Amino acid sequence: MIKYGALVPFIVDPNSQAIEWLKQDVQNAEIVLQQDPKLLSQLELAVRFGKTIIVQEVDSIDIFLFPLLRRDLVRQGPRQVVQVGEKTCDFNEGFKMFLCSRNSSALEQLPPNASCLVTRVNFSVTRAGLEGQLLGATLQHEKPELEQHKSELLQREEEFKVQLSALEKNLLEQLADASGNILENEPLIKSLEGTKAAATTISESLAESNRLQVDLDQQREVYRPLATLGSRIFILVRELFNLEHMYRFSLEAFLVIFRKVLGIRTQTDSTEEKLRQLGNQLKIMVLFYISRSLFKADRLTFGMHMVRGIQPEKFEPNEWEFFQGTYIPTTQTTSKVPSWCPSDRTPALQQLRAAFPKIDEAWQLGKESLWAPWAASDRCEESFDPSVFSRMSSFQRVLLIQALRPDRLESALTQFACEAMGVTSLSPPPLSLTRVFKDESTASVPILFVTTPGADPSNELEEFAKQHSAESSSAINFHQMAMG
Repeated sequence: MIKYGALVPFIVDPNSQAIEWLKQDVQNAEIVLQQDPKLLSQLELAVRFGKTIIVQEVDSIDIFLFPLLRRDLVRQGPRQVVQVGEKTCDFNEGFKMFLCSRNSSALEQLPPNASCLVTRVNFSVTRAGLEGQLLGATLQHEKPELEQHKSELLQREEEFKVQLSALEKNLLEQLADASGNILENEPLIKSLEGTKAAATTISESLAESNRLQVDLDQQREVYRPLATLGSRIFILVRELFNLEHMYRFSLEAFLVIFRKVLGIRTQTDSTEEKLRQLGNQLKIMVLFYISRSLFKADRLTFGMHMVRGIQPEKFEPNEWEFFQGTYIPTTQTTSKVPSWCPSDRTPALQQLRAAFPKIDEAWQLGKESLWAPWAASDRCEESFDPSVFSRMSSFQRVLLIQALRPDRLESALTQFACEAMGVTSLSPPPLSLTRVFKDESTASVPILFVTTPGADPSNELEEFAKQHSAESSSAINFHQMAMG
């Protein structure tokens, strides 16, 4: 579709994996950004001399590309010419063009008159596709022989299918070329018998390969829970750009974290227990890695987003919707307002009781001796009476605090998210330049500091450079340069 389609491919690849493959597969291709002022001149040269050009970061299709997309060729004697911008250029049949974008919504933004002129190819990550990729990475680390055996089986199965197809084609050719009475044609009959025997052998081999593949898949399925968790987490991380357009994280960065988790040693011989521990470590590492890149005000939002996405069992039906304000009970409660409830919070409590009628009896809201001290507590999220604490889920306690003590809601949400994620704080550990340099950075992966007025990491960077130079017994290799 990409290399041999009739139309110019418009490739959407947020993670740049397909684009990297294209660069390696198409030799001597000219690579240019859509925003490059030299785009038009490079395009003219590619059209004239039959080169391949890859246009990256395409957000929309420029007007001067339409004649090429439509192949509006005009014959002038023995030559074919096409309009490129304001010039008319000789058209070489060897010319190829690929339009590439990392914007996942680029295809949706194409106008109809442009959409019909390109072959749309979408390499955006899907949950099922990512799950398979993570399962492969897990098996490659934990059971490499399984993954290798799987690849060998698939390769052998494809070879069998090709051989079977060739035998069928050969059989048809022999029958078509046969003359006279087929039943008296002894060489043809022997050839057909040989073909039949070979086809039977190949069919049996295919059946055996399928049986082995089923057994192999059953062994591989043991490791799927970790891959499923990883795919769900990445989808949640990818949705953060809806909160702030700057919050965009690549699949490549996530895979680095995933492989680090696979390298963690666990003190257990049980595969199931090991996967559970690795899953917990994956949640914590992603939480801290992403939180370090977020504004402080958004860390709690991200923590709740992760809990909601990967632990939906912590929420009873309609509880999350009620918390957001999108679920409104259809009837009003007739229960008497408890005497300990502040008058300004009465409507909120009554709405909570109407939405979940069973809480009156379960939580014993009528007992003033239980709830009056709680309502007056400075830290009510930690002051629930033991007799009702066990009868409430952790999120139900959040709902009650939202209704009666909204001043403590942020603390209650933080406590809930930390408990669910198995951490003591949603904030990442203090930043260590030494750890970032040794464990996370490479020569091809830069480190970006997002600063606010009054914050300047230059001095810390310079001190780190001196310290690193002293430890490695080398000259200080630190330079400051303005980008503007």
